[in-house]
Amino acid sequence: MKKTVLTVFLIGLLGTGILPSSERTSEAVNVLSGIFSIPSPTGYEHHMAEAIRSRLPSHLSVESDNLGSLYIGDGEAGGLAVVCGMDEGGYIVSGITKDGYLTIDRVASASHGLYDFYNIGHGVRIITGDGEVTGVLALPSLHIASAETRRDLESVMSLERAHIDIGTQSADEVEEKGVRMLDPVLPMASLNSLLTGKELAGPALSVKAPVSTVLAVCGLTSKRVGQLNTTFGFLAQTKFPARRSRTAAGMGSVRAAVRLKAARVIVVDVFPCLGEEGETVKAGSGPVLVAADPESELAQKVKKRAESLGLSLQTVSRSGSPVLGPFLGKDVDAVGLFIPVRFPETPSELIHTGDLDAVYRMLIGLVE
Repeated sequence: MKKTVLTVFLIGLLGTGILPSSERTSEAVNVLSGIFSIPSPTGYEHHMAEAIRSRLPSHLSVESDNLGSLYIGDGEAGGLAVVCGMDEGGYIVSGITKDGYLTIDRVASASHGLYDFYNIGHGVRIITGDGEVTGVLALPSLHIASAETRRDLESVMSLERAHIDIGTQSADEVEEKGVRMLDPVLPMASLNSLLTGKELAGPALSVKAPVSTVLAVCGLTSKRVGQLNTTFGFLAQTKFPARRSRTAAGMGSVRAAVRLKAARVIVVDVFPCLGEEGETVKAGSGPVLVAADPESELAQKVKKRAESLGLSLQTVSRSGSPVLGPFLGKDVDAVGLFIPVRFPETPSELIHTGDLDAVYRMLIGLVE
């Protein structure tokens, strides 16, 4: 008997994986389809950083900080900054068993208590120095376990019990595949178009959608970035909490808040469709304006831009975004322009392409 680990894949309810033809004209959606499969887990953002650099015109000024964040443009003090996070959640290889399984741990804390449950039974990819290795995140088989073990596994899942099956039967075979300790582990990259033709689903869309939107705007305005006094920021380690800081503060964002000298900051992120304190955000109903002060100059500009384009805008006063948090409470006019997301931090995050395109169109006018 080769393996005793349950490796049954869950059957998704997604479509063919082909982007809808009605959305092909959206530059933000086109960029998303190009960068979606690029791995960018916390601590390993260099993969995405390299991809962003490769997609930008060579004349642009691109700088990096000690965490790996990218800053594009020649914005001076008092200008505008448009930023987003570029790191996604995931795991790292923490051990290799003698019978060829991988054990895992995480770099940053889980986003919620059910994060690990959602990934069990799904395919994963291990990003090695030699390329990607695929496997399945599974638990020991319940069919041959004792009743006590079955009850325990059914009631709680922990990383100590989880294993990745990559089709190997020994540690030597794992080594032959190029898998090493600390290699990042991510869900399989599958971007799917749903039957409506207006929704996209897949893991880490909450990261890749903001990155693609900001990158599309940066590329479009690249010939005038210096004239516009604008800086674009793609921030690393936003899921890793900064020490001695409030919960909604990623290390990369804290670093960026210190580095940037902009008087106005637009943070592009996502907003869960189940809001806080009764606030309800709906996918397909327009971008979400997150403004601690709805009457601030920048918030008013965002509202006027939406009105001029005939776009709906959902407004909330706060969010738990680790990207936006560090910019609030400073001598900066900072707002969030967020994309609504359903089923956040699951293998099938869902966004509406209309919301993605609306953020893209609004940013163009706000930057120019």
